[in-house]
Amino acid sequence: MNRTVAAGSDIAGRRARLWLLALGLAVPGLLRDVSVFFWKAGPLRTTRVDDRYAGLTLPAGEGAGFLTDVAGGDAQRRYYEALYALAPNLLLQGPNARLVVADVQDPGQIEAICARWRLHVVRRASPGTALLEKD
Repeated sequence: MNRTVAAGSDIAGRRARLWLLALGLAVPGLLRDVSVFFWKAGPLRTTRVDDRYAGLTLPAGEGAGFLTDVAGGDAQRRYYEALYALAPNLLLQGPNARLVVADVQDPGQIEAICARWRLHVVRRASPGTALLEKD
């Protein structure tokens, strides 16, 4: 009878250790999710890309250039967002096409881009987004 009681308590002890192990593995993941929800969610939120380009329409089948005033990874992100929003039209980086999409952080830079590349504003979709055309 003592063996039966000892075997039962051994199984209960093993089960308790497994529960503690599972709890120990689950708590860090749960804490990470809570931290993302409360503290890191602000930087993760973005505006809808389509809204920024909603007022820009490109002629069917015509590609356009793309210019921005930011550098590095932010420039690539803005380029990919423009590609997504204006699909199926093709966007090529640079001002070499007849039409150029400008997506700038500082809205005052649109005029500087126009002066530098001899472009004029056809339409503004938002303060920092515009469709430009060669003069």
